[in-house]
Formats: sequence, structure tokens, C-alpha cells
Amino acid sequence: MDCTSKLVQKLFSEKFSCARTKAEAIALNVLAPSAEEELKTDLQEAKFVSVFCDASNHKDLKVLPIMVRYFTAAAGVQTKLLEINTLPGETSAMVSQYIMDALEANQVTSKLVAFSADNANCNFGGAARNGKNNVFSRLQDSVDHKILGIGCAAHIVHNTVQTAADCLPLDIEAVIVKIYSYFYIYTVWNRSKSFVILHQWSTSGFWAIARPGGWH
Repeated sequence: MDCTSKLVQKLFSEKFSCARTKAEAIALNVLAPSAEEELKTDLQEAKFVSVFCDASNHKDLKVLPIMVRYFTAAAGVQTKLLEINTLPGETSAMVSQYIMDALEANQVTSKLVAFSADNANCNFGGAARNGKNNVFSRLQDSVDHKILGIGCAAHIVHNTVQTAADCLPLDIEAVIVKIYSYFYIYTVWNRSKSFVILHQWSTSGFWAIARPGGWH
């Protein structure tokens, strides 16, 4: 809100004031409760729910958000944040209990149909999924119906795109190398400008690509 507050003052009222303290109060006391209530209503109407989770490190904390995907007749397929908290570790027992507590608190345990997470041994017990000391197996034992282990959605998309690229009637890697060489070797302003215009047209961010070299 630091920049937005100044913009609102110029566009509407100079008396407007909403910095970090007020913005935090609005987010915690207005937006968050409203979003939670809306999600709870949607989950009550939904027939099936899929769960996604992935841990990340924030300094010395293990942050684990839980996402849910469901379908409603009014809005279609929805993916929303169900819970986010910190855990003292990332064992299968901790993660599975954390997920089950969140599902039970929202009364959707019986609606759980799928679990998606990174393809780590902690989550699925390896590619064969034979073990019992993993999150997927523990979730399966906690419900009285069969659930699907989807695995990592990002890896699925990556493998799909890679397979599709392999089916193209051209060498996609050669095309990418030529495009990179075109913009890298020549420093003419027009070409650099064209590259910027291309990014603006595609609404994509600019990423610096490390040039391959013969020595390190």
C-alpha cells in the first residue's frame, strides 16, 4: 500500500491514508475472514475436493500451505488456499496429521478424492508408492474410501510440454538457440527494442539467460 496510497491521494482525496498498519488490519480483520467464510460455503456445496501441498523454508521455519481444488456450478473449478502454517519438521506423520486437521476443521474429509505434492519419498514413498511411511499412505489410511495420488502437478505439465515438443516436426532446441543468438550477438538498438516490445506484447517477464561458455 506504500505506492497505492499516494496514487489514491492524487486521484481521489488528499486526506486518504492507508499505510502498512491499516493495510495489515484490513487484510487480517476484513479480507481474510471474508475469504475464509466464502471458502467454507463453497466447500459445503462441493462434492469432491483435491488437496495440494508443498513445503518451503522461511529462515528457520518450515512453511506448509495447503491448497484445495473443487468445483461449483456457479464458478466452475476453483483453487484456493485452505490453510497455511509452520511445522517443526517435515516428517510424513507431521504433514499428514496437519492436512487431516485442516480437512476435519472444514468438514471435507469425506470429500477428499486426490492428493498432489512433490514426488519425494516423504510424500509418496518413491515412484512405486509401495511404502507405508509417507503422507499419501497415511492419508489413505485416515479415510474410508480410495484417494488418488496425483504427484507433482508442475512435473506433469513439464513432461507434457516436453513430450509435445518432441513430437513437433522441427528441432525446437535449435530454434531456441537461434533466437537467443539473434538477440545476444548483435547489440543493435533496434533489435533490443524489438525484444522489449515482444515481451510487452506477450505480457511476460524478462529473464536474464546465462550464456554458455567453454570455461568457468
